[in-house]
Amino acid sequence: MTLKLSDNQIVEQIRRYRWLNGVKCPYCGSSKVIKYGKTPRRPYLQRYFRTNCRRQFNDLTSTPLAETRIPPSTVLAILYLYHKLDLSQSAVARELGVARTTVIRALRKFSKNLEAWFRLLEARSEVEVDKAYVPLDGKGRRQAWPRRRGGGRRRGRCTGRKKPFFTLVERGSRKALFLAEGDASSKTVATVLLGRVERGSTVYTDEFRGYRRVSRLGYEHLSVKYPGGSMLLARCM
Repeated sequence: MTLKLSDNQIVEQIRRYRWLNGVKCPYCGSSKVIKYGKTPRRPYLQRYFRTNCRRQFNDLTSTPLAETRIPPSTVLAILYLYHKLDLSQSAVARELGVARTTVIRALRKFSKNLEAWFRLLEARSEVEVDKAYVPLDGKGRRQAWPRRRGGGRRRGRCTGRKKPFFTLVERGSRKALFLAEGDASSKTVATVLLGRVERGSTVYTDEFRGYRRVSRLGYEHLSVKYPGGSMLLARCM
């Protein structure tokens, strides 16, 4: 069985309806992208590059057909035979002349991507993020030496003897999450946000330098400037 539409025609249809208002980065939502050649071994896919967040993507990125090793026409044929004609996985494999494991992987990958795609369509949330340093391993012990302000050459507040705790609060529901991390670097901040906050959400922070790259992760970043409490908008445009 073969579809009447080729891979080029399928991707062209997706491109036509997906980029109605121009190509936008699926990670940060910016429209300032440039074409970046064709995808290797899949010349029907156009690659794009976002200069701000430094990410690459193609016409199928963040769609149910993303991250599949087989052509889109084969994926659609598998879906049609399995879901529409109610054939078994073995029958689909025989009809298309592919391995049964290929059919299983395609169905699982499509279901996983479809679920993630529907989650992205849900309303974005607003999250407040803050950190605090808590001293550890000092309870019940007497201080053997006078504490020097600033901890010598370390950062202020003597972070060398304290552990950073991140607090994430969702506005509206007021759900809170407390996380203990090994450090407060920008890499740790990215790990905390990407694992627990949906891309496209609005993130409120202070002006700590570890939050400077939040907008590059696909979030709308609002930082509070102290003193005064004015909000500075750092959009990833």
